[in-house]
Amino acid sequence: MDSINNIINRFHYRFYSYKDIVSIWSLWTWIMIFSFIGAATCFVWYMNIISIDIIIIFREYRLILSLGFITIGMLSFFRFNSLRDNASIKSCQQEFGVDINNYTQLKRMWLKKNLPYKRSEYITLAENIDSALTLRVKHKSPIGFSKKDMLDHILSHDSKNRMLAMFMGFSTFIVALSIAYGSSIETVFEFYKSVTEQQFFNLFIVFPITFFIGIIELKVFTIFIMRLAELFLDNFNGINGFSRLRAEVFINQLVRHYSFDKPKIRDSYK
Repeated sequence: MDSINNIINRFHYRFYSYKDIVSIWSLWTWIMIFSFIGAATCFVWYMNIISIDIIIIFREYRLILSLGFITIGMLSFFRFNSLRDNASIKSCQQEFGVDINNYTQLKRMWLKKNLPYKRSEYITLAENIDSALTLRVKHKSPIGFSKKDMLDHILSHDSKNRMLAMFMGFSTFIVALSIAYGSSIETVFEFYKSVTEQQFFNLFIVFPITFFIGIIELKVFTIFIMRLAELFLDNFNGINGFSRLRAEVFINQLVRHYSFDKPKIRDSYK
């Protein structure tokens, strides 16, 4: 599978790599890092988990400040994607000698040049790569676990199921702990009787929205950190290194660019 790994990695480097985009010398890298730190700090400060005496900010404004940092972090991530796409377009224009700015069309041209398959055969190629991935994972050594495996383990589609299972387990633990300390349905009713409209709004509207946005920011920042780690690991794996995540992205692109052969239409009506 070395030859297909070579193609997959070259496709990744051309269209999805953040090499020369994300670095310690980039201003946007530090904006991204400090925005996450600021968002996390303001949120735990809003929850009164920590206390910062040197700065006096009302509790409501701490949440707004946290959302502001999250917004800056998201914009920084989008900026990275924009810089990456622009770099990919320029390199493709130089390689193909064209003046096309359409990102999707340049991908199609790259696949056509580097794959010995017609577009109508992309589905077959995608199925073959998917089968190879399944067999590789199925027959993988049970004692082998590399840094690259850890990266794929965190960013794979199965990670959503693991996160959901962890959340459900944590929720079950909280419920069991509450019951152990004597909580009951009457306790819930008493809580609702004592809650003001402002507290009710913060608890069921503001906090869930903030928590949801925070989870998105955390996922984006995790991807950002993993991309940095990926740039470091690339020095050890080489152009023929295997990556399940990259292979899945490549399969997705093959499906997206799949097309039927042009039919030979005969005019049977006169």
